[in-house]
Amino acid sequence: MENSKFASKKILKAIFIAVIVLQVIAALYFCEKKQGTHYDEKYSYYSSNVTNGLHPSDGEWMSGEDIRREFYVSDGYEFNYKMVNLMQTYDVHPPLYYNVLHTVCSLTPGIYSKWQGLLVNIIFFVLSLIILGRIADILGGKNPYITLITMALFGFSPAIYSGVTFIRMYMMLTFLCLLSFLIHLKALEKDEAIGAKFLIYMVATTYLGFLTHYYFIVFLFFEAAYMSLYLLFKQKKIKASFIYGGCVTGGLLLAVISYPASLRHIFRGYRGTEAIGSFFDLGNLKDRAGLFIGLLQEYLLCNTFYILLLVLLVLYVSYGYIKKTKNFILSKEMIFLVAVVLGYFLVVLKTALMNYEEAVRYEMPVYGLMILLITSGIVGLLTELLPNRGKTISICIFTMVLVFQFVGLASDKVLFIYPEERKEREFADIHSKEDIIYIYNHTNQWMIWDNAEELSEYDKIYFMEMNSAENLSDESLLNSNRIYAYVMRYEAADERLEKVIESNPNITNAALIEKRLYADIYELR
Repeated sequence: MENSKFASKKILKAIFIAVIVLQVIAALYFCEKKQGTHYDEKYSYYSSNVTNGLHPSDGEWMSGEDIRREFYVSDGYEFNYKMVNLMQTYDVHPPLYYNVLHTVCSLTPGIYSKWQGLLVNIIFFVLSLIILGRIADILGGKNPYITLITMALFGFSPAIYSGVTFIRMYMMLTFLCLLSFLIHLKALEKDEAIGAKFLIYMVATTYLGFLTHYYFIVFLFFEAAYMSLYLLFKQKKIKASFIYGGCVTGGLLLAVISYPASLRHIFRGYRGTEAIGSFFDLGNLKDRAGLFIGLLQEYLLCNTFYILLLVLLVLYVSYGYIKKTKNFILSKEMIFLVAVVLGYFLVVLKTALMNYEEAVRYEMPVYGLMILLITSGIVGLLTELLPNRGKTISICIFTMVLVFQFVGLASDKVLFIYPEERKEREFADIHSKEDIIYIYNHTNQWMIWDNAEELSEYDKIYFMEMNSAENLSDESLLNSNRIYAYVMRYEAADERLEKVIESNPNITNAALIEKRLYADIYELR
């Protein structure tokens, strides 16, 4: 009997390891497919590794290497965390993720590669899987079916792979939120919520989470609210409640002291004020709910979310009818899970940017916990109602969901891949020796970053400010027979392009030949 149990545990362990390995292989596949980067991803590299600053002046020539240099760590600038932190004070995010990315880039100076950022994401993806598996093990009553199904649906989800392929801090944030949840969950499970070890871990995670993304505060708020109320009213431990609250506050204060710019970001920065305004605007609730629930349906569970909710409802009603009860008693740990998931999801739903499918990243910290809620509910209810066949039916249901996820993966549901950018770089490579002009608007210079990888393929680029009074005066361009002009889309664009044509007697017309996200490319001949 002992040998049989030991063998079963070894088989289960092998299955879990095999699932994680397969998910990592799939993640590597989508990372390999990634051909370009979102401008926010370019900013990840730029603000982590900046040397001089990508701010071209009107009438300035820049080489492709000048542009590329701003995205890698130059010799002598390795491990320059002071500059990384300074760069984040100008933005609206805390600096920890950028320091991590800068560390990886410092180990590979002179190189700008997607794999530097993707490696960071893959590491946090694997850590998130492991932590989620541990959470599922506790909340699922050590039921290996619940744990395996949860990890499978999380790790094979297009939404999560989109987090892996997006070179920003959201995979790291997901890991830290799950880690914080696990720390609180284990304390609840053992009823030792104010043990010294718990408090140390909790303060450390709070500190790191705050310095990764400010949405961690939202996640922490619901954790802390539940834990404080549980200690105060359920356990009647007033002192413990205040000690816990003091430690939460202490972790946040340590983070603010380490990074004082955070207060300005939250209360006066454009994203902070936008988020607060959105939160109190009741008029946007319908649109926002439609977007974020739609993302669950399309990218997390691939058109099975509503089906699973219906199955849960039917099972719940059936349970009440058969067991002659209207109450399905939840443990304190499950109530904790529901409170944190719903709280975070609703607050972020009201405050996050509504940038269509790209908004999938904002809810990532609770996607795994949402899946766990659904899987544990369905498996638990089916097992109660059908002791002999419940597990088999559960496996059939979730295998169907997994099939839908695989269909989603095969149908280009993984975001941030940008296959079109391969052709854009090829275009630049073909014309690398030509005369290139970039006409930009100084108020939106960040838009240049969207073309940065393409521009870095050219030998040199001449920058012109769209609203400048200066006309084209560079001698080589005035005598050129052909110029390729990148022109940002603004009202003044046509007028500025006309002036370029008028300045050069060899050029008589402009033909639109390519379109980019923020700029059009014209061939001037």
